[in-house]
Amino acid sequence: MRLWIRRNVSLTIVIAFILTLLPVFGPAERAGATGESSYGPNLLQNGSFETWSGGTPTSWTKVLAAGGTLSQETSSGNVQDGASSARLKAPAATGDSASLRQGGIAVTGGKEYRVSFYYKKPLSPATAYVYFKLTYRKSDGTAITPTTVEKLPTAEVANFTLFEKSFAAPADAVSVTYEFLMQRGAELIVDHASYAEVIGSTPEIGEGPNLLGNAGFDTWTSGQLNGWTTAVTGGGQVLLSNQAGYRLKSNAAELAALQSGDSAAVMQGALPVTGGQPYRATFTYRTEFVVGTAQLRVLFKDAAGQTLRTVSADLFDEEHDRFATLAELDGTAPANAVTAAFEATVSHGRVWIDEASFRTIPNLVANGSFESPLSGSDWSVASGPGTTGGSAVRVTAGGFDLNGAVTIETYGAQDEWSVGQSFVAQPDGHRRFKINALYKVQQTGTGAESFIRLTWLDANGQPIQVTAADNPPFASGQLPLSSFEAPVLKRDGEWHRLTQVLLKPAGAAKLEIRLVGRGGVSSVMWDGIQVEPWSDLYKVDGTPATDLAMAYDWSNEIEPDVFWSKIPAAARQTMTAPVWESELLRRHFFGLDGYYYLNYYTPLNNKMSQARIPYLEHTVGVSAATGAPSTVRAGDLPYNVTASPDGPNREYYAGGNQSSVGTYATLYTLTGEQPFLDRAEELMQFSHYSQYKSDGDNPFVRIHYPDEWQRLLDTGRNVQFRGGWDYKFNYNWTNVYGYTYPKHSPDGHVNAQIGGRMLHLYPYADDAAGVLNAVYEFAYNQIPCNGFNYGVYKNRAYYWFGYGPSTTGIPNDARNPLGDGTDNINAAKAHVFAKVGYLRNDPKMLELARGLLWYLAREYEYDGAFYYDSAENPLNKTRAVLDQSHETMMVWDAMHAFAYLKQAGVDIGAEEAVWKEALDTTVDSALWYQGDRYIKALKAFDGTPAPNSQFTIATYLQAIGDGPYTNVKWFDKLGSNMVVPQSLNVRISKVVPPSATESDWTVDPGRDVVYAVTPDSMANDGIVLPWMLQKGDIYRVVYTATTGSGFDRNADTMPNAGAAFYLNGGSGGKLEIAEAMAPPMLIDLNVNASNLLSFPAQLYFPFPNAASAAMELPAAPAAQAYASPGWRTDSVGDAVTMHFKHLAPTVTYSTYSNSIYGQVSFSRYIEYAFYLPRTSEGEYDVALERLNGSIAYSVSIDGQPLAAESLVSTGLRTSVADLGSVTLEPGWHTIRFDTPGSMGILNVKFTALSVAP
Repeated sequence: MRLWIRRNVSLTIVIAFILTLLPVFGPAERAGATGESSYGPNLLQNGSFETWSGGTPTSWTKVLAAGGTLSQETSSGNVQDGASSARLKAPAATGDSASLRQGGIAVTGGKEYRVSFYYKKPLSPATAYVYFKLTYRKSDGTAITPTTVEKLPTAEVANFTLFEKSFAAPADAVSVTYEFLMQRGAELIVDHASYAEVIGSTPEIGEGPNLLGNAGFDTWTSGQLNGWTTAVTGGGQVLLSNQAGYRLKSNAAELAALQSGDSAAVMQGALPVTGGQPYRATFTYRTEFVVGTAQLRVLFKDAAGQTLRTVSADLFDEEHDRFATLAELDGTAPANAVTAAFEATVSHGRVWIDEASFRTIPNLVANGSFESPLSGSDWSVASGPGTTGGSAVRVTAGGFDLNGAVTIETYGAQDEWSVGQSFVAQPDGHRRFKINALYKVQQTGTGAESFIRLTWLDANGQPIQVTAADNPPFASGQLPLSSFEAPVLKRDGEWHRLTQVLLKPAGAAKLEIRLVGRGGVSSVMWDGIQVEPWSDLYKVDGTPATDLAMAYDWSNEIEPDVFWSKIPAAARQTMTAPVWESELLRRHFFGLDGYYYLNYYTPLNNKMSQARIPYLEHTVGVSAATGAPSTVRAGDLPYNVTASPDGPNREYYAGGNQSSVGTYATLYTLTGEQPFLDRAEELMQFSHYSQYKSDGDNPFVRIHYPDEWQRLLDTGRNVQFRGGWDYKFNYNWTNVYGYTYPKHSPDGHVNAQIGGRMLHLYPYADDAAGVLNAVYEFAYNQIPCNGFNYGVYKNRAYYWFGYGPSTTGIPNDARNPLGDGTDNINAAKAHVFAKVGYLRNDPKMLELARGLLWYLAREYEYDGAFYYDSAENPLNKTRAVLDQSHETMMVWDAMHAFAYLKQAGVDIGAEEAVWKEALDTTVDSALWYQGDRYIKALKAFDGTPAPNSQFTIATYLQAIGDGPYTNVKWFDKLGSNMVVPQSLNVRISKVVPPSATESDWTVDPGRDVVYAVTPDSMANDGIVLPWMLQKGDIYRVVYTATTGSGFDRNADTMPNAGAAFYLNGGSGGKLEIAEAMAPPMLIDLNVNASNLLSFPAQLYFPFPNAASAAMELPAAPAAQAYASPGWRTDSVGDAVTMHFKHLAPTVTYSTYSNSIYGQVSFSRYIEYAFYLPRTSEGEYDVALERLNGSIAYSVSIDGQPLAAESLVSTGLRTSVADLGSVTLEPGWHTIRFDTPGSMGILNVKFTALSVAP
């Protein structure tokens, strides 16, 4: 190889088109990888479970809960390799857990590893969790989230079956834990487990082998990169990079040209090529800065070494914060080319590159670059009826890909010309294809149209007829299902690219491609028509997606007017019943916490926390020092906003203020306190201030960040961002799929959540139209950046959007990746579309919201849970990620969308049926719902907190889980300074929800009883409900009480109430407590015992017929003396679990809060009163589940200190600690936590060690 040195070398760098190595996990797998790889040695110890000690295979750790078991299998039918295997079993549908794990396995970040094991299993319940997990850890031991989770089938697997998949370790991983986890009735026999490094790589569908040597930049000798020629000028250097975050796999090459005049480049030449064959050059890269240029280039050369053609792609020239961005360059070799040179160059900049490739790529279109005459190459020219002028001709100069191109011209409204290739054969075994078409608009007039049309044909050349015949949600013919048109988008005289991805429908044999120009005066050049096999749609288990009649993705950033012209209107009907008729909505919106952690004490905690925020005069551009406040009041910004350190430099930034509009609006709804509304209005003004206007102006950025504003003007991003809010990015953030959000950019999904929450202010705002218009401007203008993607699943249309913007349409620009589908972002967009669609009576936005929910229903039915990636994402089948923070949030967003769609009269019956099951699954698995999985309890009162005042005190219970729940014991006691009568009448009633014929909540007359009990019996013995609770049942338990003459609302409190019940009918001794938070006495709330069931509508969807539904009560039945039916006898081994999320503390140091993992977070100390629903004294082992972390704390019960914690197990988010034992009598107790810092607690479990006779 001859020495290659050039002066003033431009940096050229490649964006490797892999659909992103997520920085947390997932292999860097591109669409449709095939082929075989070799593997290194098994990194597991005792992978075939041959040696055991103390009931556990050596080198493995077991973690069992409740009835979970692990056993050694030695019978021949249950052993696949060697002499033994391992059986894990969690027999009960609730509570049992069995885990077998091996941790501390050393990995190299970025490298790919193969997981394999053999397993067999009996039939499990449909809701069972049969999981395999990988948990990666950083050098400091912290877990990298989310984890990789593979859900094995619940169906019987009678014979040993091989599970085999490859996963890439995150860049910052140093170790991994390999784990089998059984829960909820799951059972598994596993053998011959292995974890081994993948050696070698595989090409894409139809691609040739990688022609580059040392393509991963892994091999260096004495600091020199083997197999590559390097060239530098000035102080430029090419360096080995093996630091995590600055390599993709083992090593990377750093191209460092840090000063003006410096350059650095790497090159491989003499790569053999064939004239007329298209090639693709790629690599993955990370940029720190580029002042000069940075490029990936390919030079095609003739036999004499003369360069015939150079093609190049510019790299992103701003800072990345992650090694994930992809470069891709396609080019066709000229006819007499025999070799090519691959170059990556940088001038005055710093870039890291890894995983380079140079391969042939397929093109299923004949003569797609128009280098040969049209005749004889399957292209045909046609004119439309009535055409009198214009033409469609091949030209031999001016093309983008080599010289040839096609020019289509029209001279008037009557003209239509097209060039088509009618029969593009599709290879067997592939059903999804990517189509690229390059165009350049040279002239266009009013009424002129230019577009590419794609049509599926059957074997006879006739168009396929795809329909959504069963209950189509849109007017017939509005949504193309068989033939698709993508118009040209840019008219600036430059080359641009249209990208579409099609799924071949049943019966399709061929694809017709037609380039069309019609109407008006126009001249458009076309070139580079390419069709290649693309990644299929996959379920999380790796099998192809099913029940799809068609799927079409127009993968470009689309102008809003073009996008919305393609959306059909939702089919609607007059709404005759309130939304409370929906079981789905009743179950989710039961209580205040339907969105963002709201509870009775949020107003108090908000006031205290806001009062403590310090003032800082200068925040813009100021980095927070170590130990500086995490939130400050910004003295240099208007509207009294807060700022927090963010980004790599920890500069204060006014992020998150826009979303707080909704927070304060809901606090105003809850309390009626004017300061909350004033604050919501103030932050709404800041939201207007920081929103990009239709002309691109954004006063927040323009005034406070003038240098960065100039960058927005120079790039035109300010106009691209119209409608979006600058809410987060004071740095360039690279997402997990490789797209980089530039400074001050909006995004699609968090902005959607901001918009959805902002509309909580709409009913109260002085300028309600301005609030709605602000959210509409975002929804209308920003979301079309994600392309136009839809399909038909089970005869019903769905829509979906990717995580980031779709492709830019710039040729050879791969910065916006294809295939970045994720579930949670589509729920956020459904939320905002449903609200705006309802409030503006916009049927197109309503249709999009409905279709997004159907898309998520499809995802749930495919995978049995909401995994992070969707079927459109190639990573879905290689990194099955369950991230419960995203799962929980997407459920919240989806439920709001359901409420608004239902009120709008949109037919969502099919979506609702699937989502009821999906809600069950999420409730069963997510920590947020931990205390609500079976029965959820609420407490409220009617009355004025004043001396000598009568209170009506109610507890509402709803069965959330499957049930039925029998012998449910309700408990409560009188608050401090309340009159203690000789007897209380306690009324227990089953509640009947509103319907089309009854607008209010009513009582089932057959389940309405009044018991007379003493206050002491109510407090210490409780009352067993006389009826079982079936799923969805709501019961109301109510009594009246009177405050004493010395009552002081600032000092006296009301205790928490709740219900206790045994799971599984009492078998197994698993006793759950559903806590009902007592409302505070010292502030007035608008929620009370009479409106509690409808109050979530006031908070989140204030439709008059939903918000005004009242609790209508007939006359109470005559009271009867309560006779306890008896309760289950206490037994050794009984486990009583109490959750903190729905408890009001009796004492706390300061504020406390809930968060997405269901914990209560506090500082210094917190104390609770709790009820132990037992019948006799006993000794109990005490186990606490808390958030992970090294925390100093102590716990006491009734003032008696418990033992220091002994960690039992540590999971991804939480740890279980044994706190020793304590002797307790039945009834009321206190538990107190003290810590010098802060901590988060979830639940405490009391397991009976002994029971008094």
